[in-house]
Amino acid sequence: MKQRKKRWLGLAIAPALLGLIAFTTPAHAADYTGSCASIPASVSGNVDILESSCTITTDVTATGYIKIISNSGSITAKKFTSTGGSITIKANDGDVTTDTINADGNITMLGYNGILTVNGNVTSAHGYFDTNPGFYSAQIKIIAGNGDPGNITVGGGNNVVLVSSVPAIRQTASVEKF
Repeated sequence: MKQRKKRWLGLAIAPALLGLIAFTTPAHAADYTGSCASIPASVSGNVDILESSCTITTDVTATGYIKIISNSGSITAKKFTSTGGSITIKANDGDVTTDTINADGNITMLGYNGILTVNGNVTSAHGYFDTNPGFYSAQIKIIAGNGDPGNITVGGGNNVVLVSSVPAIRQTASVEKF
């Protein structure tokens, strides 16, 4: 084959190959579905955990939603951050204790027959904060690091709904809507 034809074929094939590379599908998020004990600190995608009881010893950040459900025990965790979704933490028969909670979307904490405690602030950029601790729940606590009441901040004019079956709330968290 002549040198001129080889050069022409090379010039024709190279853009075609580059075009194929450009149109490949983008990388998909790596969702996490597993145990509380094995959850990584950073998840590129959603987090779905369903266990009988749950202890998370590291701060957890996800680009999607975070949903942790305990069927028959308590949930004890560190800080939760969802940069692109909502956070749901539900203990069907036990306490829920976490550090600071930050979400782009809604934040829901449900605790039946238990106490809901956030040792820090609760912030939702574009959603609401809702607790529905169930008929037998004792208390809801939002506590800042120094023992003072923590802050609840929700965006987009959304609501903060705190429901407790016990009328005695000893400290009041500040609530800010922006």
